[in-house]
Amino acid sequence: MAEYQILPRVLTSDLPGMTRLIYLTVRELVDESGVLQRSQDYIAKVAGVSRRTVIRHVEILEAAGHLIVHRAPRNSRVCNVYTLPDYTPPPAAVTPPAEAEIPAPEPPADDPYTPDELPKLPGLTAATILRLVAQYGFTRVSAIIAYAQAQHNLTNPPGFVVRAVQGQVGELDLHEYETNIRFRHNPGMRYVSGADAAFVNY
Repeated sequence: MAEYQILPRVLTSDLPGMTRLIYLTVRELVDESGVLQRSQDYIAKVAGVSRRTVIRHVEILEAAGHLIVHRAPRNSRVCNVYTLPDYTPPPAAVTPPAEAEIPAPEPPADDPYTPDELPKLPGLTAATILRLVAQYGFTRVSAIIAYAQAQHNLTNPPGFVVRAVQGQVGELDLHEYETNIRFRHNPGMRYVSGADAAFVNY
């Protein structure tokens, strides 16, 4: 589900654009309580403006009620303290589970494989390949990945593989690739081509 955040009131107000820039700069620098204690020179450097510009637009924000300023004594080495009265911390990012935590599906009896036989393709995560194998079978996914690796004119191999597995790219000649995969554990099998094509032991 998408996350939505309410815009601060200052961004929908009729305050000057420079004032909003200073507000956003302060907002970016505050701590989790919405408080910032930094020098005017530092805020100016971050915003890319002059110190005088910071002073002027902080006063505008303060007068409009968007910023509370606790000023340090004149000529002291202490910085002013800026507080955003309507500050709400952004929602914490949700960390997806690591791929290692995603269990591999049980191989079907008619299309067995071991985890170390799962195909690899740059741009396709192991989790995506596992999901495709669970839905469409090890042999089909492996054959299409092998097919994609043999093509030199694909601009987006991962996207091609996903579409091909889902049957969205038309017919592909996967016979040779599927043959090699199905009989990878039986080197005594050979494919005889021609009208009477069949697998035979030699």
